[in-house]
Amino acid sequence: MVVAAPDECDPCASRSVFLAAATLRAMTIRKATRLPGRAESCWVATAPATSYPRYEQSGRTNVAVVGGGIVGLTAAYLLARAGIAVTVLEALQVGRQVTGRSTAKITAQHALVYAELARTFGLERARLYAEANHVGAELVASLVRDLEIQCDFERKNAYAYTLRPARKSALDAETDIAREFGFDADLLDAAPLPFATTGALRFRHQAQFNPAKYLVGLADAITRCGGRIFENTRVGNVKRRPGGKSWRIESGRHHVDAEGVVVATHIPMWTPIPYDKRMRARCHTAMAFRTTSGATVAVATANGPPPELPKTAYSSRPRWVASAAVSRPTPSRPCVTPLTGDEPP
Repeated sequence: MVVAAPDECDPCASRSVFLAAATLRAMTIRKATRLPGRAESCWVATAPATSYPRYEQSGRTNVAVVGGGIVGLTAAYLLARAGIAVTVLEALQVGRQVTGRSTAKITAQHALVYAELARTFGLERARLYAEANHVGAELVASLVRDLEIQCDFERKNAYAYTLRPARKSALDAETDIAREFGFDADLLDAAPLPFATTGALRFRHQAQFNPAKYLVGLADAITRCGGRIFENTRVGNVKRRPGGKSWRIESGRHHVDAEGVVVATHIPMWTPIPYDKRMRARCHTAMAFRTTSGATVAVATANGPPPELPKTAYSSRPRWVASAAVSRPTPSRPCVTPLTGDEPP
């Protein structure tokens, strides 16, 4: 390769050579530090591929479900199992978006949410939230069992921990109300983690799984019950038909007319209440490390004040440790997600 030397009196040429050299150096460093594997969710990377058709002919159904994540497919399966004609419309592929990139926890323990809900909305409303989460978690477990879905489902304990002695009283209060709501919860002096903690709330008999594999199995069960699933079918509009007794769901040049519609997208693309105007962006920064020996099996969440909180999962099969700091833009809202101040050393 022959490269012409720039004219020393030409600043533009000199600048171009400098930029080219800097770009080449950056590419060399990036190539040297690149990790093997694919840049995608570990759940999605190990799940079987799906190949449902695109929706290309207008028609009718009893219920249309917009979104092929865990909410949409759960609703679709329950409807199809009850003998109701259901059609699922997924913009990309089932189970490979929000659900497929989730924490993979199946737990009714959400940091210190129950004490906060009880203070804010009253004991009975907090109890309803607890019951709904318990029923939802057990529904997933029962579907995995009954449909024989191979999704690496495992029962695990869940922990919410703190590093600060002053916060142990909050864990104590959450333990009491969790027990009142029927959870198998107890307060520990320390979490089963490889660094010192000053207390931990344990919820027994929670679970973890591969959510992408789970939804692939659930989608298969929907079709076996007579439901229809369409991928690469982005819904552009949902509207009431004249008379107000049915709905029209539009995707490109085609539409589905339905007696009912379930909008189960991450950001609601249509609802009677403008939820999209109330939603805010938030990001999760995560790190993962391979270990040379086994580690404690646990799902743990730190309990601390805004604005961030690390979540840490330790697994012995395979040997890895993952930690995520969850940022959130609204620290004044109820602490339904744990936030930092309790970083592991």
